[in-house]
Amino acid sequence: MSVSAGPEGAAPYVEVSSVVGRRERRRRPLLDSVSVRFEDARPVRPFRWPPGGRYFPGWYWAATTRQHAQRFGTDNRWWARGMAVRARCYDREVRAFLARHPRGAVVCLGEGLETQFWRVDNGTVQWLGVELADSAALRRRLLPDTDRRRTLTGSLLDERWMREVDASDGVLVLAQGVLMYVAWDRVRALVEACTARFPGAGLVFDTPPAWFAAGTVRGRFRYPAGYRPPPMPWGMTPARLRELRACPGVATA
Repeated sequence: MSVSAGPEGAAPYVEVSSVVGRRERRRRPLLDSVSVRFEDARPVRPFRWPPGGRYFPGWYWAATTRQHAQRFGTDNRWWARGMAVRARCYDREVRAFLARHPRGAVVCLGEGLETQFWRVDNGTVQWLGVELADSAALRRRLLPDTDRRRTLTGSLLDERWMREVDASDGVLVLAQGVLMYVAWDRVRALVEACTARFPGAGLVFDTPPAWFAAGTVRGRFRYPAGYRPPPMPWGMTPARLRELRACPGVATA
């Protein structure tokens, strides 16, 4: 990804680079991804799904190409579809929360340049992102704060961000693609802090299975363009799920 400030006073311009075909590099404006709805892409190969079966969204997007492949290439299509499925699942959780708490607070830990706010905004939600200093500065530069959406500089492990959350109308905490990079004991501490500070709130996060996390530690996985995901110190297991359920204040997990 590259960032260019452009002429003085102009908005920053961001491009995303991907590899297509036989190592041909393609560059596209970041805003191209914002303008494409997941629903606009259609499956181009058949897949089996019995009525009432589980994981329909996953099977659907695993069979999808067209607009996403045309814009971002095909070498990384499986990774990209996985990200699309994950984003769609998070959007579903946020919309369900806002249906119950229209003026609720959504807190995104490690949001990066995610544009989820614009996909799920109901006009009244209060949105807070928590980012480390460099990421926060870039996000504010590209996506300036508004009266209902702002970025707070800090670590997700530093409980001071919790003081900035208005919990009067309900709270939903999101940690998309981030907690697998944090040590397990710190994750448990974060869960316990959230349950103590925000009784009745929701916490949504994702993590790979333990075998995948172990593979990243050993450097076994590589994206088509050569990128290696950072080591993930833990992955979900039945034992860790039981630990989460046993945390004080956790109702379901």
